[in-house]
Amino acid sequence: FDGEVLYPFGFGLSYTRFTYQNLSVSPDRLYSPEVIRVSCEVQNTGEVPGDEVVQVYLRHQEAAVPVPRHSLVGFRRVHLEPGAVEGVTFEISPRQYAIVTDGGQWAVDPGALTIFAGGGQPGFAEGLSANVEISCERINLVD
Repeated sequence: FDGEVLYPFGFGLSYTRFTYQNLSVSPDRLYSPEVIRVSCEVQNTGEVPGDEVVQVYLRHQEAAVPVPRHSLVGFRRVHLEPGAVEGVTFEISPRQYAIVTDGGQWAVDPGALTIFAGGGQPGFAEGLSANVEISCERINLVD
């Protein structure tokens, strides 16, 4: 879908504001399928307590087959008092960043991934992004 949406997935209203900082993605280069660890800090910069749903999305920059524009790969609700900061960590499994080949096989393909952590979808919410490079030939995953 390339049109404009009224309310993107993850849209919500709050009585306070949140900011994101200190995004860390490890490893930033993969030579074989392995877990990617993503962590960041979220801070309540408003004047009242509130809940934020931290969302992590993944985007394939160079997929050899059609893939979604971005995929939700993790989320966590945090409650923060005014001024409070909380660190959150996610693990992205190889199956979550694998593509489905034309033959229907799950595989990890070489290329760049963009990881986004924020309060909603990339482009619709405040957040941070980082790149991960997959530096291996296509590897089929076994179910």
